[in-house]
Amino acid sequence: MSLKPHITRDGSSTLWSERFGQYYHNPNGAEAESREVFFDRGGVCADLQAGRPVRILEVGFGTGLNLLLFSEYVDAVGSQGHSYATFEKFPLDEETARTLNYPGTGRLVELFAGLKPGWNRPEWDSRIDLHIWVGDFADGMAHWSEADLPPATHVLHDPFSPAASPELWSEEAFAELRRVSAPDALLSTYGAASAPRRAMAAAGWQVARAPGALGKREMTLASPDAERIRLPFTRPW
Repeated sequence: MSLKPHITRDGSSTLWSERFGQYYHNPNGAEAESREVFFDRGGVCADLQAGRPVRILEVGFGTGLNLLLFSEYVDAVGSQGHSYATFEKFPLDEETARTLNYPGTGRLVELFAGLKPGWNRPEWDSRIDLHIWVGDFADGMAHWSEADLPPATHVLHDPFSPAASPELWSEEAFAELRRVSAPDALLSTYGAASAPRRAMAAAGWQVARAPGALGKREMTLASPDAERIRLPFTRPW
């Protein structure tokens, strides 16, 4: 897969994928968008600050930026007992990973170098139990029990767009995410299209729209528990 490095407007790295015809992150700011969409509005920071164990399920590991940011937040609060499970069909090679400019890029290079198809459990941080599935999302979900992970408290839905990867925005995909998530889990995604929102609802998620990040009008939050997405967010229909 041909990938080209790109520096976004906040100074952080992303990649341009020729295969999918898209950037991995918002070109207005890779790090800024991740912090706002997944960690602030996605409730991860609030739960960490409240002393709750956070169990992340991420769809689209990509450059590994969200893992680095989560590690930073965990370090800041000094808590333990967290987990991070993520899915990636096309992991970066070492050469591409070295083009990233994140603090901690060296760790990511080593991480990508050791990945193999199927479930990987690399050593990362004593506070974070890390599991990475390399392969198709559907296959990973079929083998979810092998990871021996507790239900997810936060779903970071961060694949390429519905046009580029429709299978990851389908009712079937959201049903699988619901199956392995806690009853009060919170799903966050930059996506705001109507069809994926309807797919979430059909799969058992309560869905709300929230203000978008970095020039985008909207993003989406969802939870099996309607109380988790009550005001200030609004239903999309």
